[in-house]
Parts: sequence; structure tokens; C-alpha cells
Amino acid sequence: MREEKPKRPAPIPYRPPAEKREAFLAMVKSSGLSTNAFLNECVFGRTRHRPAERSMLGQLLGQAGQISDQLRKHECHCDGGCRSEINEALSALLMIRNALMQLLGRRS
Repeated sequence: MREEKPKRPAPIPYRPPAEKREAFLAMVKSSGLSTNAFLNECVFGRTRHRPAERSMLGQLLGQAGQISDQLRKHECHCDGGCRSEINEALSALLMIRNALMQLLGRRS
């Protein structure tokens, strides 16, 4: 005999008014989310980044890494004053990197 699985609760349907249906569907499409994710975001607040935003955050993280690498290359050829400016810039980039990692939900 098969074990019965607990029944899932019935879904909660949403039907926008006829005159707002097209606008609703356009908003869902432009969000890049599924209809369910879009409604959850609208009702409970934004809980994650949209795909385009995640992509942009990832690009910014990569560019911050490239800038850091470039600064480290030039650090070898600097005198004391220049080196402290580069270290300040590297510290600022580290703060930017950590913020981007946190926004992406990654550990730094």
C-alpha cells in the first residue's frame, strides 16, 4: 500500500481587473520574474535581485577586481607617497568588493 503524501494547500489565484490585465502582464514581463515571484515581491517586499541586477553587480565586482590588480601592478614602481595613495584606493576597493559580495549573497 502506498503512503499518502500530505495534500498541498490550494493555490491562491489572482485575476487582475480586465482593464488592468495588459498593464499587469507588461509589468511582470519587464521584471524578468515569474508571475508568482513578481506577486510575492509586490506583496512581501523585494527579497532578491532581479537577473539583470545580479548580472550588473557581478560585472561591477569583476571590474573592481581588475582595478585592484592594476593598482597592485603599479604599487611596485612607486615611492612612499604614491604607495600610501594606492593602499588607500585598495582599501576603498575592498569595501566596495565586500558590499558587492554581500548584495550578491556571497561570502567574502
